[in-house]
Amino acid sequence: MFKVVWIKSIRNEYLDKINHAPYFTIVMIGMGIVSLFTMFVLLGAF
Repeated sequence: MFKVVWIKSIRNEYLDKINHAPYFTIVMIGMGIVSLFTMFVLLGAF
């Protein structure tokens, strides 16, 4: 019982910590998608 509560509290702290908008992650994913798209377009063109 104690272990379950402890795990839940850790998860809640983690969720609280990442609750703000992860701008860095969003930007990195966006850049990755753009880079992949560009690469495929360039590979497809030649």
